[in-house]
Amino acid sequence: MKVYLFLSTLLFSLSVFSETCSSVNLVTQDKSPFKQIPVYDQDGIGACYAYSGAQLMDYYLLKNGKKTTRSVHPAWVALKYTKAQRKNTITGGSVRDAITATRSSGNCDYSKVSEALGKYAKLAKVTEAEMLDILESFSLEAEKELKQNSFMKPLLLTKPVLGQDLIGKPINYSTRQYNYKETQRILDKVLVRYKKATCSVNMDYEKLVEALSPLIDFTTNQMMTAILFPTCFGLKTNEFPNPKHTSFKQEQDVTKNIIEQLSFHKAPSGISYCASIWSNPDYPGVVTRPYKTGKDCGNHASIVVGMKPVGNKCHFLVRNTWGSGFSSSTSKWKCLCKHKKTGKFVDDCTNKTHNNGQYTVEGCWMGSDKLSKNVYQTTVLN
Repeated sequence: MKVYLFLSTLLFSLSVFSETCSSVNLVTQDKSPFKQIPVYDQDGIGACYAYSGAQLMDYYLLKNGKKTTRSVHPAWVALKYTKAQRKNTITGGSVRDAITATRSSGNCDYSKVSEALGKYAKLAKVTEAEMLDILESFSLEAEKELKQNSFMKPLLLTKPVLGQDLIGKPINYSTRQYNYKETQRILDKVLVRYKKATCSVNMDYEKLVEALSPLIDFTTNQMMTAILFPTCFGLKTNEFPNPKHTSFKQEQDVTKNIIEQLSFHKAPSGISYCASIWSNPDYPGVVTRPYKTGKDCGNHASIVVGMKPVGNKCHFLVRNTWGSGFSSSTSKWKCLCKHKKTGKFVDDCTNKTHNNGQYTVEGCWMGSDKLSKNVYQTTVLN
């Protein structure tokens, strides 16, 4: 009798599981918004929250027919978040608060932000994400100099002049005092640490120094405002709903929450979690809940874009922001890949079987038992 009851309970549980964890893939579905949203590479900048938030907002706008192409730039999201939080740097943040800040202030179209930021990126011959990293590093390095060197003290008495196009138009910086040679010295420090020698990347070094000189005492927030503000004004607010944010007391609640988002809302779920799981699938990230993470957790943000039953477990498709190539972070997982020429998707691809230059990685599958130990918050837009 006990054996019968046990088997009945087990079969019922598996039945409920199979109905709950159905196969959902937001990337491969017909007319997927992710055809317009790339797999981002945040490079060295710690703005994963902005990249995840931008994808959630873009998915909502595209899915609901409010936009026909991607329109939310991660750099803009990072700027709006830091201004709302009164932070000086764009490193570190909350997906929920970043979306809320962008919603209330309005979104500047992706193409406009890309054009403004791209002017600097072209001078440095780097990607826009890499340029953000250079700006952040330049700002932090200059801040150290402000505290140590007397030549920069007059700058502390000068009010920043924001909202001017610093490349391609005449600039009247009569109230600004700056030193070209010192800018050059500070930028060199940044480029050496950034492993970008001026000769190796063929950058327009002189023009880059000239463009950054007036910003030498700006915080990252102020730099981005000066660069992006001239192209963005009169913005429409409240284009998407307020984000829903959940913290978890139990691991099983994480799985239930993500499954519900994918099953009933057919929309991605933003997750805040320990990035160490990418290199160590058995990493137990959340030590206590609501949440306290381990020292080497590596707080990170990504989005979950699919699920499928594997045996008696639910596996989630996690879309990261570390680029679309195979790397050490994908080596421990089976992933979803796409052929670069044909666009055909290949499931359960691996570093060993498909790392031949012909495929991009669209996301990797993580068992719910593994992922739930590392997720401490989710953010959704419904």
